[in-house]
Parts: sequence; C-alpha cells; structure tokens
Amino acid sequence: MIGDYLIDLANRLCYYRGAPILLTPKEFKVAALFFRHAGEILTREHLMAVIWGYGGSVVSRSLDTHVAKIRLKMKLRPENGVRLVSVYGHGYRMDVMGTQS
Repeated sequence: MIGDYLIDLANRLCYYRGAPILLTPKEFKVAALFFRHAGEILTREHLMAVIWGYGGSVVSRSLDTHVAKIRLKMKLRPENGVRLVSVYGHGYRMDVMGTQS
C-alpha cells in the first residue's frame, strides 16, 4: 500500500481509497511495476523489456500512451499523494508525496 493506493498483485486489482480502479491487463502490469519501484527511475528500455518483451532501444509511443492512461485512471496527482513523472532522457519515476506504508 502506498498512500491511499492498494495494489493487489495476487488478484491483479488496484484500489484508490477503497474504490476499484479498472485497468487493462497491460495497464495493471505497468502500474504495478511503478508501485513496486516507487522513487526509482525506470528507464524506457527497462519498461519496454519487462512489459512488452522488447530488447534494445525501441521507439514506441505505446509506453507513453499507457502511462497517460494510468495517470488519468489512477488519479496520480500530487494532491492525491502520488505522481508519475517523466524524467527527461531517462524514463519515468513514481514520486510518493507523503509517507509510504
């Protein structure tokens, strides 16, 4: 659990303040990876390899599209205690604004 977010890996479900968040299987996989590595920069290459199985340097907007949908569906904003930021030239990082439990 991070802030008001609960990621149930066993059942592949996400909750915000107890309410379920409907994510596609791929969106769940991306979100779960960010929550497991909160505070760490995850490179685009690493994300593409883990989520889609791509090796090397792959140019794809699919990752950006999934990140945008996750931000919207999960309400990942500073006022909700968690934000997902792009780190120019590197990838993405999930920042936890409050305490992590």
